[in-house]
Amino acid sequence: MACRLPRWRGFLNKVVDRYYAVACATVRRQDELRHLLLQKTNGDFYPAVWRAVAIWDQDARKEVQVESVPVEVRLPDVAKTVRAFWPTHSVQPTRNKANVDRFPLELGAEAAILQICVE
Repeated sequence: MACRLPRWRGFLNKVVDRYYAVACATVRRQDELRHLLLQKTNGDFYPAVWRAVAIWDQDARKEVQVESVPVEVRLPDVAKTVRAFWPTHSVQPTRNKANVDRFPLELGAEAAILQICVE
């Protein structure tokens, strides 16, 4: 079902104004959080959220273990459904929540993609 409620039409503009927020209290450096908002033609929003952290030690030539930290994605209004995807693991959602305006995540070295439908 398409997401066409009027209060969500300005969602993309609010992203630019930082109304859409990704918060992480335990990240040592807030500037390591990254996010990108996509929207499908059916109206669903897909924010991708990740941390800009090193995953490879070039000098030691070995993988760096990245500790997961809690991150909360805050929405400008209550969404009917929010689904979390970890695209490097599966095409199926790993979590679903209904009627929420916040969605907690544990972010390590991999990106998460949320599907947000308000209708």
